[in-house]
Amino acid sequence: MSQADYQKALKQIETGDLAGALQSLDRVIKKNPKFAQAYRPRAQVRAKLQDLKGAIADYKEAMRLQPTAMSFGERISIQSQIIDLENAIADTRLLNSANHLSSPLFFEEARGKVDRGEYSEALSNLDLVLQMQPDRAEALCQRAQVHAHLGNAASAVEDIARALQLEPDNREFRLARGIVRLSVGDGSGAIADFTHLMQFEGDRTRLFLHRGHGYCLLGDLDKAFKDYSNAIAMCDRDAEAFASRAGVAEASGDIEGAADFQQAAALWLNQGNWEAHKRAIAQAKKAAEASIIRVPIKYRWGGVPIVEVVLNNGCAFRFDLLLDTGASRTLITKQMAEFLKIVPSGTCQSMIADGSVVTFDLGWVQSLAVQTAVVCNIKIAIGDNRITYGLLGQDFLARYNVRILENQVEFHTR
Repeated sequence: MSQADYQKALKQIETGDLAGALQSLDRVIKKNPKFAQAYRPRAQVRAKLQDLKGAIADYKEAMRLQPTAMSFGERISIQSQIIDLENAIADTRLLNSANHLSSPLFFEEARGKVDRGEYSEALSNLDLVLQMQPDRAEALCQRAQVHAHLGNAASAVEDIARALQLEPDNREFRLARGIVRLSVGDGSGAIADFTHLMQFEGDRTRLFLHRGHGYCLLGDLDKAFKDYSNAIAMCDRDAEAFASRAGVAEASGDIEGAADFQQAAALWLNQGNWEAHKRAIAQAKKAAEASIIRVPIKYRWGGVPIVEVVLNNGCAFRFDLLLDTGASRTLITKQMAEFLKIVPSGTCQSMIADGSVVTFDLGWVQSLAVQTAVVCNIKIAIGDNRITYGLLGQDFLARYNVRILENQVEFHTR
């Protein structure tokens, strides 16, 4: 029976069925431990299956059981193979030791590269760390964030999930998961993580900042603005918080709030972050430009600029009015009032150009607009037959800082 199993094992070795061959040879040796021919092929199979210690033991047993049957050359060959196997074991131990020593070094290098924004290089380091230590949770957490920066959403989610499986109560990992969720567009999940972490003591500045980003993803600009403001209240040197709040203000049409870009730019300059400083300056300029409404001067009458004004919500009622910074109230002609079907409601007295004081009717209009400069529900004066030109007065102009140039008028939002 041992001979049959032995022959079967040799055929299995020829066909590459190493696992089957090992089982057959194990049966042979179990039934007859002194079946010397079986040890050498089993040693070869074990070596191929990376059981180096088992292979050495089998080679030694083969020489022990056949002290005289082997030729001198065969014994030298087996001894050479034993030496090779022992060297391989030593090399493996040395490599494992080196890996154990190198892992912290690679991890620290990776963290430095992340801080410098060298994400692809950091990923290579972290891959090496996790090859050496597959269950190193902090490396998984760091790699998840790197994957997120590189746009590898699936890998980022997989790594942070594995890190939290290893250390489910780690708050830093929960924070990282929130950041990863932001990167993959999961605003609700990110908000849940940051809100959960706020119940613990500690600095909440970054939590408010990150949660604000989550609200932005959901389009809830009011809550985002509040969170960014809370972050600034806790740390008035956080440039990102100022820039984020400015972005929300700009998106909400709050031009004054967009001035936070200037503060962000100053803070980044102080921190030596030149690229971020330049971006913030560009955003501040863009916001400032958005706050200026430039209106062409159609022509002048006696040196006074005349601009086109739209009355009553843009219903195609367009009139040319003199831009008169000395007039306290906007005045339209009687013909304009009739065209607009304005019903007089009250009167006022005003001094006209010749110095006389006259009484004008008053009437309500839904809106006055000069391009995007708009004032709603305004009571204006209606001229009599002597008034041939309408005037755009301070009841409109006072809402803006007005700058009259050669060919245009600038309306700066206050």
